Amino acid sequence: MQGHYRSIATWVTGGLLSAGCLAFAMPGAGAGNPVTDVHYGTVDGAFQLTVVTGSAVSTQVHRYSVDSAANVQDLVVDVTPASYEGRTKVIAFSDGQIRQVRVGQLSPSVMRIVVESNGAAKYDLNQGNAHSVTLAVNTSQTAHALDPDAAAAAARAAGQRQTQEIAMDVGAQTANLSSQPTHASNPAPSNPAPVEVAAAKPVHAASEVVSSATPNPWLPGGKYYCKVPGTRHPSTSGIAPAMSGPSFPAAPSSNVGAAQHPAGTVTIDIKNGDLLDVIKLLAQESGQNIVATANVKGTTTISLHDVPLRQALDLIVRTNGLEYRQVGNIYVVGTPDELAKQFGSAGQTIQTVAFPIRYSSPTDLAKQLSTVLPTNSFTIDPRTDTLLVSGTPEVIQSARNFMALEDIPAPQVMFEVKVIDVTKQNDTTNVGINWSGSSVLGLFENCITCSGPQTLPTPIQQSGNPIPFQPFTRNALFISATINYLLTHNQASLLANPKVEALDNQQAKILVGQTYPIVYYSSQAGQFQVNYIDIGVILQVTPVINTDGYITTTLHVERSNIQAIIAGQYPLLDNRKIDSILRVKDGDTIVMGGLITDDTTKTINKVPLLGDIPVVGALFKNVNSTKVHSEIVFLITPHIVPEH
Repeated sequence: MQGHYRSIATWVTGGLLSAGCLAFAMPGAGAGNPVTDVHYGTVDGAFQLTVVTGSAVSTQVHRYSVDSAANVQDLVVDVTPASYEGRTKVIAFSDGQIRQVRVGQLSPSVMRIVVESNGAAKYDLNQGNAHSVTLAVNTSQTAHALDPDAAAAAARAAGQRQTQEIAMDVGAQTANLSSQPTHASNPAPSNPAPVEVAAAKPVHAASEVVSSATPNPWLPGGKYYCKVPGTRHPSTSGIAPAMSGPSFPAAPSSNVGAAQHPAGTVTIDIKNGDLLDVIKLLAQESGQNIVATANVKGTTTISLHDVPLRQALDLIVRTNGLEYRQVGNIYVVGTPDELAKQFGSAGQTIQTVAFPIRYSSPTDLAKQLSTVLPTNSFTIDPRTDTLLVSGTPEVIQSARNFMALEDIPAPQVMFEVKVIDVTKQNDTTNVGINWSGSSVLGLFENCITCSGPQTLPTPIQQSGNPIPFQPFTRNALFISATINYLLTHNQASLLANPKVEALDNQQAKILVGQTYPIVYYSSQAGQFQVNYIDIGVILQVTPVINTDGYITTTLHVERSNIQAIIAGQYPLLDNRKIDSILRVKDGDTIVMGGLITDDTTKTINKVPLLGDIPVVGALFKNVNSTKVHSEIVFLITPHIVPEH
């Protein structure tokens, strides 16, 4: 009987020992189910992280309170059995609820995903098939892999936290019936003791799982299991040799040493990411200013570690058929045609120069510049009258040459105008100016073909032959002498003698008269309106200065007066107009006449009653008829105003 009980005890003990061996063998089961892929991205406005394994896995979800005062929580997802041979990955986010996501090995058979957030993060855990798990976190933030320096800093900060498991609104989620126990509720030591590693020559042997562990501050409550090849590891302070016995790497140190992230380098790991998002992450990683044009489109897959910014940017843009230019401290990414049009050929330095606008109109200058420079290479500030040009030295020089020719003070022309009314009464009175040919006395002519002193010609015979024309010219002196003679003898009156200046190719106007209002009723407006007309002597002149010193002048001369008033308010005007374009030398006088008015008046003196008797009354009255012939003459002398 005792032997029977002894046999039973032996069988039970053997069974317990066998079960114990199986139980201790379970943690290493993850080595047979490797993680084949870990990738993340943004899908439908949510951050998704997918873990792909070789065989079926299960999941358990917990929440931990990291900082109750700041309401910082960790959403923890354990995937078992799974062996993650990649180095611990820390994914950072732009400003928002999600602070970071950490992925690493909790134990030899458990892979852990930690989502650190402000408050409880909303998530969805799906298993597409037995070999993959997808964690979706509801956020629109931009994610990017954290560089080793920042990851080490995050490790030191996480290692000092005292986490505490908090109640969840749902229970642990499992993918199959065999859920593995977790020790996630055990917080990591705040100050792990340093571990000495025996010095050995690096051996580039196959990596193996280390059975012992050291606290992993990146994964709260877990241990840090890793491969130990003869290469640098981002969390160690040097090079660890491959080991055959139980050992573990040192905990993260504040002095990274040889593994320190080089200055000016970036680390990016993205699969099928939008090119604009990749450029944005590159800017965040490097801390540089990067601008993309509207034609930057497409997706890319890239994995870079500790790569200089210029090299990373060059690889990203050139593999997608793009280029970049550096403008100051800004990198501009775009298509080759865009960049060549905006900034010129590659290798040329981009400059930005400000030109003050002194004389030109900013609006007119912009229209003219658009025909010389690319439209997007310059801007004009009308408030400060400043032209800002950005481009290659050739573009800057073109702008400088243009401004030297266009932004100059416009020349001015001063017009001296005399408006003279020359009047002669009766046809027998020889008073006025004979502009059509030589005068009888020949006092004011400058003969071209005459030689020697001039003698008075013999009186013209009344033979019916016309007066022959003689070649002559007149200058301002001769004309002024004639006008002064007429004015002195009361045969002409000076109506106006204004002086006006006009810019080159700009109109000037002179009015000697009055402005007459005309009031009328507008059926469309439903009210009375007033229209004004100018009555009197009007002169409009537009000068254009030529390079040879001559002035091309556009003239409009008008003389008007009121003949009668119709319906008590509408004036009947008598108009005389002249339009002409002349080319005159600086200082010469333009004479415009022919605005003639003839008025006839009758004066009757008679004996009362007797002078009104028909036929016989003519003996008792006197009739005097007077015909007044008046002409308005314009003398216009242009002078180019010199610049002082």
